[in-house]
Amino acid sequence: IFKDKDGLGIRMPDPQFTVSEIKGLVGFRRSVDVMDVSTQKGSEMSMAQFVRYYETPEEDRDKLFNVISLEFSHTKLEHLIKRPTVIDQVDWVDNMWPPDLKHSQTEGTNVISEMKYPKVQRYCLMSVKGCYTDFHIDFGGTSVWYHVFKGQKVFWLVPPTSYNLALYEDWVLSGKQSDIFLGDRADGCQRVELKQGNTFFIPSGESGTQGQHHPPSSTYRVSGSTPSSSP
Repeated sequence: IFKDKDGLGIRMPDPQFTVSEIKGLVGFRRSVDVMDVSTQKGSEMSMAQFVRYYETPEEDRDKLFNVISLEFSHTKLEHLIKRPTVIDQVDWVDNMWPPDLKHSQTEGTNVISEMKYPKVQRYCLMSVKGCYTDFHIDFGGTSVWYHVFKGQKVFWLVPPTSYNLALYEDWVLSGKQSDIFLGDRADGCQRVELKQGNTFFIPSGESGTQGQHHPPSSTYRVSGSTPSSSP
C-alpha cells in the first residue's frame, strides 16, 4: 500500500473531478456492466442512466449498484490518467503483444469482435455507499493495482493455499455465497482498508480471492488488471 502517489508515476484528474465528467469523456451512451449488490448479478445501463442513479440522494435509491468493469482505454478519459510506472514496465500487453494489433484498436468499448488486444489495462470503478463485491479470483492470474480517487475501499484478501482454493471452489459451487462469508472459514484472511489517495498493488499469485466493500461514502477509483511478471 502506498499512502501517497508521489514517486509512483501516477497522474490523476484534479480533485474536483466528478462522475458526470467521466460520463462526458467516455460517452453518455456508453453501455456499462452494473452489478446489483444484493444478488451479485450483472445487468447493463448507459453511462447517462448510471450517473443519474449515482447522483440520486441515498435515501431515494431502492437498490445498490456497482460499476466494476468500465475499461476506458481509447476514450478521452485515458488522456487524463497515467498508471504507475512499474505497471508499464511489467505489462505483457505493452511489452509482448504485437504492436500493430494494439495500434489498430480504435473501439473504446469492450466489444469482443472489435478487440485487437487484451483490453484490461485501465478501469474506472464507481460505487455508492455500502456496495460489496463478493469474493472472487481475478481473471488469468493477473496482477492488479488500485488507486482510490474518492472515498474509501476495504479488501478482504485470502492467501492462495491449497486449502483455501479448495474451500473457495466448494463455496462457489454450493450456491450459498450470500449465506456464508468466506473470510470466516478461510485460513489467514486479511482486512486491508484503503483511504482516499491510497494506491494498492496485488501481485499475481499473492492473493487467491478477494472481497471488496465500500463503507462510508460514494467511491470512484482507477485500477488495472495486468498480465505480467509480478512487480
